[in-house]
Amino acid sequence: MNARGNENLVYFQNVNVRAFAYMIMCAEGTTANDYFTMFGGSRLSSLESHPGTRIINGVKHSAAGAFQFLASTWANLKSKLALTDFSETSQNAAFVELLRGRKALAAVMSGDVVGAVYLVRKEWASLPGAGYGQRERTLSQVQEWYQSYAENPHADNFTQASNSTKISPAAVIIGLTVLYLIFE
Repeated sequence: MNARGNENLVYFQNVNVRAFAYMIMCAEGTTANDYFTMFGGSRLSSLESHPGTRIINGVKHSAAGAFQFLASTWANLKSKLALTDFSETSQNAAFVELLRGRKALAAVMSGDVVGAVYLVRKEWASLPGAGYGQRERTLSQVQEWYQSYAENPHADNFTQASNSTKISPAAVIIGLTVLYLIFE
């Protein structure tokens, strides 16, 4: 993982980012913080790599992982962040990169759920206003999921995933500097 990926892991430690991650997982149907989930509920046998495209009931699907990354999206993120696997750590770094790509990280970090959902709605088909013709969750539903995590941030499996995350001291310094500049 490169420096930007490590920086993303620093951002992932923010309770609002983690609450937003939990909200996305709930909306996408991976409520157990299950990094092994494939579209349709089947399970990956390993997190060595993104599974690519699969045919389920005659339809091609490639969404996989806790945040239901499409194969094409994952390929771009893998290259951009120099990811070597599909591990929890890699998925968390990639999730933050999606927020950054949609210019939503500042809104997420400040707790502006409505603003952040608006900015990322085209990234996840389950969000209100996504417009992909799939089942969209209501704004009140996603706000409830966000709030449930924000009120009890240690009642999930992120602790396990985060404890295995090794963040370089340089990435911490960069991340803290960026946070300072954002909220200055």
